[in-house]
Amino acid sequence: MTGKAGHVKIYPAPESAHTHGSWEIFVDIKDDVNAWGDHGLLSSQLHPDFPAEPYLFLFYSVAPEGWAGECERIVKGLPFCEQNAVLERLKIDVTVDDDGMCSDWSFSDSENNRVRLMEDWCSSAGAHHNAAMEFYTDGSLLVANGDSSQAPFDRGYPAEDGTPVDLCYLDDEKQPQGYFKAQNEAFLQGHLIRIHAEATMYDSEDLPLTELDYDVWAKGLRNPFRLDIDRQTGDIYLGDVGDSTAEEINILRNPLDAAASSLPANLGWPCVEGGGIPLPTYNWITQSCDVNDDNNNCDICKAIFACTAEALGDVDLCDPAYVPPSFQYDHAGSLTTYDGQEDRCDGG
Repeated sequence: MTGKAGHVKIYPAPESAHTHGSWEIFVDIKDDVNAWGDHGLLSSQLHPDFPAEPYLFLFYSVAPEGWAGECERIVKGLPFCEQNAVLERLKIDVTVDDDGMCSDWSFSDSENNRVRLMEDWCSSAGAHHNAAMEFYTDGSLLVANGDSSQAPFDRGYPAEDGTPVDLCYLDDEKQPQGYFKAQNEAFLQGHLIRIHAEATMYDSEDLPLTELDYDVWAKGLRNPFRLDIDRQTGDIYLGDVGDSTAEEINILRNPLDAAASSLPANLGWPCVEGGGIPLPTYNWITQSCDVNDDNNNCDICKAIFACTAEALGDVDLCDPAYVPPSFQYDHAGSLTTYDGQEDRCDGG
């Protein structure tokens, strides 16, 4: 079991003779992990050929230098510091029995047993950083990441004094940034990537991974904290956190089936929330709530808004990669599925 503070714990199997509820800490990297807010060690995966390939993969937020109040703050009173996320491979010491099953395992925290595959996903927000990961049916590794922005107002534009609102703002990239990084393939924030199977096992001299070692399978994600795969069909299920309007479950049909997918799939954020719902904006600087006209006027969103209006028959500019949510839970209290059925959750 993965613990966000920086632990991986082992619990006994239900049929085990161990005392109910007993567990042991298997991996402890808490000194390397930033677990503030919803950051932390949020995902771990054993190699699909474990124990023949005795490796454990971790995805966690790095504790930034100067944490605990010493780093620059963007919003007064909130400890938002520039920080990255890390994808790491750990080598496990295993004992394999005659049946090829793992009878005992341990981890020794040393430089030789820890290989950093990637360090990226810059964030200066208190939420929506590293998220879920899962090995796909072909042995590749799917890694999902949040938009790493500071709430709906965050377009990443420089403030009036010329200082970027976002510490991760890149001067050599075009505006908008902030939460719009989820729509920009120059960034990994707000994206689902597929790391090639062979790249997950690279030696240190071939690292860190580069864009040649992975494919972008989806963009437009806000905080994909859950990821699962249908092992029969290859379909991918993503649970994504909404803002003020809706929570959603997105289904990506088997991306390896060229007839079933257009890559990267565009899941809409921050242009739309849920099935095309316009977004409000809460501005943490002015502390006011406004209509998010910035989204409506942004070129990066035009093709998605065209998709939401396509049913009216008056547009033909829809982004063919746009994938609306398969299930949507509106904050008003209903669960909508896109087969035309709606279940009320508020007693209405």
